[in-house]
Amino acid sequence: MKVVRLWSASVLVTLALSGCQTELELTQKTFVCRSSAECTDGFECVELPEEPGTKICVESGTVLDGPDARDADRADVSDDTDVGGGPDADDGRDVGPLPEGEIVVTTGKDFSCAFMPQGDAYCWGNNAVGQLGTGTASASLVFAPTQVEVPEAKFISTPTTVGSNGKLTCAIATDRTVYCWGDNYYGGVDATSDALEIATPTQIPFDGASPVFEQVSVGQTHACALTTSNELYCWGSNGNGELGVGSVGDNQPKLPPTRVDDAPLDDQRNEVFVQVAAGLEFTCALSSENRLYCWGDNFKGQLADGTKTGSQYVQEAARGDWVYSDNVVSLTAGASSACIVGESGAAYCWGENENGQLGVGDVKASYAEPTEVEGEARFGALWVGEKHSCGLSGEQKAICWGRNFDLQLGFPNSDADTTNYDTPGTSVDEGLGFRQLAPAMFHTCGVSMDDVVYCWGSNENAQRGNGVGPSPPTDVPQRVVFDP
Repeated sequence: MKVVRLWSASVLVTLALSGCQTELELTQKTFVCRSSAECTDGFECVELPEEPGTKICVESGTVLDGPDARDADRADVSDDTDVGGGPDADDGRDVGPLPEGEIVVTTGKDFSCAFMPQGDAYCWGNNAVGQLGTGTASASLVFAPTQVEVPEAKFISTPTTVGSNGKLTCAIATDRTVYCWGDNYYGGVDATSDALEIATPTQIPFDGASPVFEQVSVGQTHACALTTSNELYCWGSNGNGELGVGSVGDNQPKLPPTRVDDAPLDDQRNEVFVQVAAGLEFTCALSSENRLYCWGDNFKGQLADGTKTGSQYVQEAARGDWVYSDNVVSLTAGASSACIVGESGAAYCWGENENGQLGVGDVKASYAEPTEVEGEARFGALWVGEKHSCGLSGEQKAICWGRNFDLQLGFPNSDADTTNYDTPGTSVDEGLGFRQLAPAMFHTCGVSMDDVVYCWGSNENAQRGNGVGPSPPTDVPQRVVFDP
């Protein structure tokens, strides 16, 4: 009997597999269902023995057994089943232990992707520049999740190893190299290629062996990745110095992966970069000394230094009270806004605020220094989209604020003239708990506590992924229909 541990419906189940079946593929088709009609061919919807009323799709003929099998917090496969890779890459690099995978959803301007624990990925929505990673670019819309052409190494599916923005997606593979696909006009996929669009996941090129990466963040026209030795590399557009290499302008419109200049960090204190967040033509990074550094475009205060003067050089942001009172645990950037969350659950945001996306209680054009998000909510995590932001409360409730013209905040507008909300307030679907969110421009997606992917807001480009074509916006989370 092969023992498989699933993070599904918040329980662990033991699967006794009949016949010659030797492994169970961990994809969305094994997750929560209501009837067998929701399962892919060859699978059926069965009730969990220890969770009456909760059903999952499993391969036909599978017997479920699992008394006292509870409290799952990650997808894991025992025996010899894994997502590929290992302690050493094919080129001999030591890639270290791999983090445990989980379902992660990412969103771009008009598309969405879901990365699975076993290393596969699925995307849906607009595919005009190959942002769905299916091998072809097409003006036609993709209504439901379609499998990405995943490299042999597979992807590491965690919130810090995959990302989408604009029309670009990047992911770290189990060999610890970075793959990207989609818009290549600015070199976000491969700055050495003349192709304007690359529809197949492509390994970011290096002269010699690739560094060993552990984090990636995707801006709209550039991307950055952090190595296991805390070296930061960025590539793509450099029109405003967002790559942090001390140059800017038309003489270097796009660059292959180049190491960010970390000279401003304090060598005496062994200060290094520990997190990175790429936005629209700017980048911010958090250091081991709880300091924030930003560079690139600053027209809307994105560099958090109290000015609106851009910089192609890495520079420290304004410190403010948060530096001395709260250790930062997460950093996130959207288009022209960014936020940090402290250990206390307090959040601080800066940059563009024309739609109230900073959550600071007004719709002022911009803030050039980190400003505390208003309200009583304390956040375990926060994500910034194009014109709105979303956070998770301590009760795993999703709370969004900012632009709501397309109902992307997950609640109806109070009246026809009110489409901007400048303070966190109403939760998305009180009956749902979430563990991860992904706000885009016109829509939002999230992964629920029972591992179901939902999207809401605009569906003009089929970015909600519920199997239907363009349809009106909705504030009600729509279950993404997987049929891999």
